[in-house]
This record gives sequence, structure tokens and C-alpha cells, in this order.
Amino acid sequence: MGLRVLALLCVVLALLRPVLILEADESTRPRVFLLLDNSGSMKLPYAPSSASDSGFSRMDVAVGAARSLLEILPSKYETSIFSFTDSLRELDAALQEGLSEKGGARSALGSALEELASRAGAKPAAAVLISDGSSSFGPDPSGVAKRLRFPVYTVTAAREGALRDIEITDVLCPASGYAGTEVPVFVRVKGHGLENLDTPVNISEEGTIVSRGLLKLAGSAETQVSLSVKPRSGGLHFYRVSIPPVGGEISDVNNAVSFPLRVLSERLRVLYLQGDLSWDFTFVKRHLESDPRLEATFSLISDRKAALPAAGPFSTASSADIEQSSVVVLGDGAIGRIGVETWRDLEDFVSSGGGLLIIGADGLSEIPAVARNVLPAHVREHRLWGSKQNLSCELTFEGLRHAICDVERDASSIAESWKDVSPLVGSHSLEKAKEGSAILIEAKGGEERFPVVVAGSYGRGRVMLVAASGIWRWGFTLPAVGGSERLFDRFVSNSIWWLSSSEEESLREVRPTSWVFQNGEEVMFVARGEGHGQRLDLKVTDETGKLLVPALTEPSGADTVKVSFGTLGPGTYDYSASFGQEERSPGSEGRFVVDDAGPEYRSLFPDPGLLAYVSEASGGKFFRADEVDELAREIETFGERAAVVRQIRLWNHPLLLAIFATSIALEWWLRRRSGLP
Repeated sequence: MGLRVLALLCVVLALLRPVLILEADESTRPRVFLLLDNSGSMKLPYAPSSASDSGFSRMDVAVGAARSLLEILPSKYETSIFSFTDSLRELDAALQEGLSEKGGARSALGSALEELASRAGAKPAAAVLISDGSSSFGPDPSGVAKRLRFPVYTVTAAREGALRDIEITDVLCPASGYAGTEVPVFVRVKGHGLENLDTPVNISEEGTIVSRGLLKLAGSAETQVSLSVKPRSGGLHFYRVSIPPVGGEISDVNNAVSFPLRVLSERLRVLYLQGDLSWDFTFVKRHLESDPRLEATFSLISDRKAALPAAGPFSTASSADIEQSSVVVLGDGAIGRIGVETWRDLEDFVSSGGGLLIIGADGLSEIPAVARNVLPAHVREHRLWGSKQNLSCELTFEGLRHAICDVERDASSIAESWKDVSPLVGSHSLEKAKEGSAILIEAKGGEERFPVVVAGSYGRGRVMLVAASGIWRWGFTLPAVGGSERLFDRFVSNSIWWLSSSEEESLREVRPTSWVFQNGEEVMFVARGEGHGQRLDLKVTDETGKLLVPALTEPSGADTVKVSFGTLGPGTYDYSASFGQEERSPGSEGRFVVDDAGPEYRSLFPDPGLLAYVSEASGGKFFRADEVDELAREIETFGERAAVVRQIRLWNHPLLLAIFATSIALEWWLRRRSGLP
């Protein structure tokens, strides 16, 4: 009976859910984390309006504020001091070592707060962040601050006010040019605090000025000057746009920008076969004729040719014309008007290394079976196509990474440029992409999604299929609604130049992802193709001949290897690469440049608003550099002993379960021993 009562009491305790609460004082000293921004922008003058006279940088003011705070805080605080650029680095209490003279190439304020949160743990703590508010890398610090369990007190180490600064915001030029032919270069400039000032703009190569221009600054409004360069030889050329500094400028780092130009010794030959005149043909033809790097020939194969006298000049295409071309374009109506022999010529042309671009779906169903192997996608039966309609197009993930869709100099803007592009006209003509091909753009027709732009390889050559019409509309995409003003031109140019490179050459390439990296940008190489499975020998040396060690090697896909060297300092670097013991292939050696300017110099204005938001979101307060005394008084509340509450849930305690189980077991054993049921 006693065991049964004990088991019943255990059940009653579990149902009542009693909790034992214990309180105690925490004797551990509260922690105060002190974070100093050590990025490049902290080397700028503290007072921009008197930049030419001020001897104090933002970092000088930040270090002074940190030392004053350390002197005021009582010994009851456990202080830890860190500097940060893209990661935390612990400093000594004297703040005499560990701060870079030039400052880091990027400022990851959000990453610093995340790393600090992992160090803080569950102890009472507070953080003091001293910065100019510039955050050029990593997660949004505002979002990180909302998730913190401790307050962040922010201190601005820069004074707001008018500043004088010349900033080269963009350099626009073709990706490639032709030796002996002038290549246009458009330079866009802002002159903060400088208006109606005529300033020279120079383009130089290896220290020699090759082009000059004059620009009238318009303050913070962007102005543009048109220049040109005339390379004498083929190969990869590096040019530098520079503007002489003006007295009182807060910084002259962003007065110069480098850009690459691939120069061809011969014009690229393009043969355009068109069936019926269309707006796509008109716009593509105009673009090809305006590109001095191309030698384009146009052939109209139409029953209505005699009735279109204004369409010339045209020529008659032959097998010899196809063989002598680098890229062949089949426009609207041409697919259904070329014979089997021409298709065989095109198949031989592509398999031997040529490029084929097909624009428009008309005639796809009439392609002979012997030629369908060339296409990068499977064509549906014509009876399943449906009626033509406006197709809402979207860039795929493969398209985002593909060279054809790279319509912006800044990789982060590519997706935004393709957002809400004008619809194409077509139907569900393609079933799916073939193995090894990439769907660049797909369309939505009702609830269906199907490929529209597909690119792939055939033999040693490449093929691209645009299974719709209306790409001319992309020439009117407006930046104000998320597009790019150069989307159509860049899309057509990228397509031609991608097709002109044979698949065999691309498979043997080991190249950097960019020829000019910004200061603070990760230097990444991509090795593709037939070297997969063999050891990649990649060597990168700086201007002094020092060999650099890769920071990361990452397999990516079956035939791609990515190699990262992290962030490198400004300068010119040489590279050479090979797989295993093979000889180096064309394109596997060359050079690239890391520019002086970078994310830290895109905006030299301090951002106290971001610091104020970080402190508010985390439960802290915002202060200025001369308010250190108020800051010390604010964080003194963390010096008091904190009451620690500990709860013990008796109803869910393992001991209660053990007593219950033991009572039931003993009761059963005693009954069995006594012969009871």
C-alpha cells in the first residue's frame, strides 16, 4: 500500500507542475567590448570641410575616444578591445599595435557584430562601436543588431559637413576592340562640392598618356566626357583613367580607375542569314554594323526580296561564306528556307569550332532530323506549341552566372538589370535543354515555365537559340524601372563574342573572373573542362616576383574548379596555370590588376544614421566623439551585480520518474512473491 501511495504522489506532482526558484548574485564582472573600425575610410580627415588644414584623421579621433573611455571606466569592468575590417582582431589595452597604417580594404560592420555575439556568450555585456558608419562588406548591420542580446553603444568618429571630392563613378567601353581602330571610352564623374570647374581627364597605358579630355564638374550631379583609345597591337591592354587632384579634396584615391580592353588583330566575321525583314533583324543589323570589331555580311533569303528594295545591301551566302565566318546568325524565317545541304554545312561549321546563333522560333519544326543534333534544346511537336503570345521572361540562375547575360560591369547589378524586361513574342516551342546546355532565360505561360534562350556546345563549337522574337524591345529597357540602358547592345555583343570562342579553347582556360579587381574584392580564378581530375598548378606572382599561395580551392560542378586568393593589395599580378604535366594551353597565362579604389571609397561621406539605427535596434544609444563622459555614465548600470534566477522544474525532474518507476516495479515484485494477482 505504501508503494502504491508513493507512485500516486509522483503522478500528482507531475500534474501540478511545481517549480523551485533559486536566486543568487552573479559575482562575474560585466564585460565591455570595445570595437574600433580599422577600414580605409577611417584614414580620411575627421573634419571634411577643413580637410586641407586638419591634421586629425577619423582613426585619430576614434583612438582618442577609446583611450578616454578606458581611463574613465572603473576597474569593475572586464574590457576587451578589438579592431575590425572584414574580421575581428584583438588589440592590447594601450592601443599601440595592431592598427593598420593604410586601413583595411573593406569594412564589415555586420560581420564584426556577429562574431562579437559569439564571443559574448550569456554573460552580462555591452559593446561600444567607434566608426564613421561606413559598411562596405558583409551582412546588413541593422539586421544583425536586432538579433543581439546585448546593447551596442555607437560613437561616430567623423564630423558631418560639406566635402570636396572628385569621384570617377563609371567607365564605359566595349569589352574588346580592333587593333588600329579607335575604341570609344565614356567616363562619368561626380565633383562633390565642386561646380563649374574645368578639370582634365587622362587615359594612360603603362604610364604614357594616350588620350586627353576636359570635363566641367557639376557638383554631386554626374557628368560625362567622351574619349577614345587606339591600341596598336592585339592582346589584353590595361588602361587607367585619372583626374588630377584638386586642392582641399578629402581623398584622391577615387580620382583614378583602371579598365581592361581585349584587342583583336583581325575583325570577327559574322554572316547573317535572314528570311523575312523584322524589327529584330533591323536592330541587330544596326548594332553589328556599328561595331568596328566586326565584319558583318547580310544575306536575305526571302520570296519577297524583290519587293524590298530598301533592305539592302545583301549578298548571297554560300558554303565558302559559312566556312570563312566565325559566327553565323539565322534570323526570322531563315530556318525554314535553307536546304538540307546548307544545314549539313552548318553542322560541319559548328563541329569544327564555329558559332551559330538562331533568333526566332519560325521554322524550328521544319529543321531536318539530321540537323537537330546541332540545337542545344529539344523542340516539341509543332501541334503542342500553342498560339503565340507575350512571354514574360526571367533570368535563370544559370543565366545570372553566364557571360552572355553579363550586361553590367558590377556583378551585383546583373540580376537587377534583367528584372521586369520587356516580354518576347512566342509560344511553348522548346521542351527542355539538352545535357550540357544552359537555360539562360525562361518564360512563363500561364502556370507553365519553359526555356526560351538556351546556349550549349556541339563538337568544338557553340550554339545559342533564342526561341522567340521581339528582343529588339530590350533596347528600350529603362534603368528607372530596374533595367539597364545597355541591355540589348551588351546582350547581342556578349552572344557574338561567346559564340566566337570555340568550346575546345574554353575547356582549357584557367582565367581570373575579372581582369581588373577592386581593392577589397576577392580575387577568384575559374578552371574549366578537360583538366578535371588532375592537379591544377596555378601560380600568381606580384610585381616583386613573390609567389602567392591560394587561400581556397573549391570544386564546383563536374568540370569546374574555383580557386580563391582572398583579397590582394593594389598592383599588377602575373599568373600561369596548367593541369598535371600538360603544357600550358592558350589563355592559361597572363596578368590582372587590383585597382587602388574599392568599396571603401565609393562614398566618403560618414553615415551616423546607420550607427544610430544599430544602437537603437540593439537597445543602446548613439554618441558623438566628444560625448565620452556621457557614454561612460550610460554603461555604468552594467557594473551592478546582476541577480541570476535559476528554475528547477520538479515535475519534469529525472528523479521523479525514477521514484515512480521503482515504486511500481517493487509493488509488482512483492505481489508476485506473496502469490497475489
